[in-house]
Amino acid sequence: MKDNTVDRRLRSAVFAGNLAEVRSLLSQHPHLKGEASNRCLRIAARDGNVEMMTLLVDLGADVNAPESDRVPEGAIESAAGAGAIDAVRWLLEKGARVNVEVKGVVRCISLTGAVIRGHFDIVKLLVEQGGADVNACWAGQNALSFAMMYGHKEIEAYLRKRGALEPKDLGVDSPLMEADPILDHVRKHLGNPEPLSLQEILPCSPSITIHVVRMEDCLALVTRGMSDQPMTVPEGAEVFRFAELTIYLPLDWPLGKQALDDPQYFWPFEWLRRIALYPHQSGTWIGGPVAVFSNGEPPAALGPNTQMTCFLAILEPGDMRRLEHPDGRSILFYKLFPLYTEERDLHEREGTERLLTLFAEHQLEDRVEIARPNVAKGTLGL
Repeated sequence: MKDNTVDRRLRSAVFAGNLAEVRSLLSQHPHLKGEASNRCLRIAARDGNVEMMTLLVDLGADVNAPESDRVPEGAIESAAGAGAIDAVRWLLEKGARVNVEVKGVVRCISLTGAVIRGHFDIVKLLVEQGGADVNACWAGQNALSFAMMYGHKEIEAYLRKRGALEPKDLGVDSPLMEADPILDHVRKHLGNPEPLSLQEILPCSPSITIHVVRMEDCLALVTRGMSDQPMTVPEGAEVFRFAELTIYLPLDWPLGKQALDDPQYFWPFEWLRRIALYPHQSGTWIGGPVAVFSNGEPPAALGPNTQMTCFLAILEPGDMRRLEHPDGRSILFYKLFPLYTEERDLHEREGTERLLTLFAEHQLEDRVEIARPNVAKGTLGL
């Protein structure tokens, strides 16, 4: 059995909470007791499955194993962002690190992730039992600035009582993050991310950040982190191993706390996250230069304020399409465009070119329009 097949089986067993299957796979394939079991620990931590976490650690998983070279935090980051308080408590008891030093700068992503999602009990646990540094800054932000940004007044008051200061009062005037070729690529072709809507820290592996760029006529959401891990591609399709995603919204689309709190505004963020994670969690790939992702079968609406049910993923045009990263990765950028079910079906019958031709005939923009015309209606009897 190929390693990637066994790895997929292991992850599926962890997702399903199948302790016996996990124990059996790790016993039969001891090479999985390193990086693979550490990835699975993050999954179990995010799901709050303490029993699964206990098994994985007993079989060799490391509670402080970094997610990647770029993300040195351990499983507690996933648990904290997901609101899995029992998992956070268990990890702290097992010696999980909360503060992490990166190039001489201490950051506390577990704390900021819990703050953003409004998990007050976890914030208190991390500070009072985990020793979380309430003034740790990263990319020009800290726990207090995120509490203010997302309107979590109770958390803000608590952090101030614990001695937290705003980044500007700590002398942090500019992002501390190192130069990032991916963000440089985004700046070159789309524009600069807005400082107060730069990051949406989400509990997932790989760790996905959503950057918001205010363009002249729309908002661009761009993922950062999907390309930290290669996708599993078939032989001959190696060019598609690394990818990031974009989606374009109207300029007046709500951001920040308003988007997080309202399902009718949050669904583009959530679907961007889901599709970015899908290849890594399923051991597969986007599927080539064009792919379609459906919300079930038959497809259900993507959000409460639209009848569109699917996403078309297609490579960005021009120079935005590809980044030749200095580390050797060739990263492709896909833009996501929501479709009606009839448009998905037309795409399956007649192909991408036919669908894009209809979009052009209807003069549709490549951004989300929640009630746009269905270009497949009236086509071939639909």
